[in-house]
Amino acid sequence: MRRNRILLAVALLALLLLELSVNNVFSLLLLLTGLFLPAVSILFGVLARGGLTAELIVPAGLSRGDTAEIKTVFHNSSVFPVALATGELNIHNLLTGTDLTEKIRCPVSGRGSDEVQVFAESVETGQLYIVLDHLATRDLFGLVRFPAETRLKRVVLVEPIRIPTEVNVSDVRETEGDSERYSMLEPGRDVSETFDVRPYAPGDEVRAIHWKLSAKSDDFMVRRFVKPVNYSVVLLVELAEADPYALESCVNYAANFSRGLLDCGVMHTFAWFDGGADDYCSFNVSSYEDLDAAVFRLVCSAPHGEEDSSAARFLTSGDSIGQDTTLLFLSTDAMAPLTEELAVLCRTHIAVVGKKGLDEADPALPIDRLPADIRTVGTMNLNI
Repeated sequence: MRRNRILLAVALLALLLLELSVNNVFSLLLLLTGLFLPAVSILFGVLARGGLTAELIVPAGLSRGDTAEIKTVFHNSSVFPVALATGELNIHNLLTGTDLTEKIRCPVSGRGSDEVQVFAESVETGQLYIVLDHLATRDLFGLVRFPAETRLKRVVLVEPIRIPTEVNVSDVRETEGDSERYSMLEPGRDVSETFDVRPYAPGDEVRAIHWKLSAKSDDFMVRRFVKPVNYSVVLLVELAEADPYALESCVNYAANFSRGLLDCGVMHTFAWFDGGADDYCSFNVSSYEDLDAAVFRLVCSAPHGEEDSSAARFLTSGDSIGQDTTLLFLSTDAMAPLTEELAVLCRTHIAVVGKKGLDEADPALPIDRLPADIRTVGTMNLNI
């Protein structure tokens, strides 16, 4: 803008010198035109700036790797055209910390609308904060800028990709106890809920006979009751600050591991520490609805610094942990605090996404390394 003003001043000075030296009608007309056009441009800018509004249109939802089409639509209610509407579009991923900034420039006709499209390719998993800021109008010659107070913000969730995951279960046990959760695989003795109904067999307890259902059939029917259980499998995710690819891949691995466990009928606890909200998140996953809720919350999370960890929050959360607990510890840092303590307290499987901390990790700890770039992964195998 300063450059345009300097150029105009130089041009007017040249026209003035031309008028003084030539002193004819043509030189005078050139000088008056040089003064008149910028003045009219600025006047139109003053008259049109109050009628300009903006609209930010974003996708309803995305999956990792999609292209996000973001539209900025300018509406001009004034009869005077806007020579140039400008703004700055910023796309920030809360999980990975990456930013994309694009300049918006668009002329808008009088009583009309015009739009600018920005394409963000191969979006990363996480929560995208899309902000349209620094809106302003400019005159035709770029001499004066008229700022607007409008600031638009939208949030878009980018879901993890689905990766074929095979889970091999060898030593997972559900422990019976006082709980609001019930086994999906075997019956128990809690008469408050029914596991299933089957025909009577010798040895069945008389109190288990379902009399109303038996009266409607030719045989005695027996109710089998539910078994309250505690979840013995815990999927704990450590979102320590790391490379953006590692953070994104860690979330994708966790979501697919959880789905793989559920596909095998293994109920589990899905937990992590959200550094952005300073919140320890723990979900008991026994259905795909539970899984969707957990993944939605995980994608909205942010990494934490060195002052806290998921492991520390897990140990103080009150979640049951013991020798019957199988812990799947997924981390972006092999040197995550309290890893060794977790390995002593329960059967712990450690997987590290990327290279961070591997050189300094305890060699006695069995650590599996997962690729930091999820794009290189075809299928996954999980052995517990």
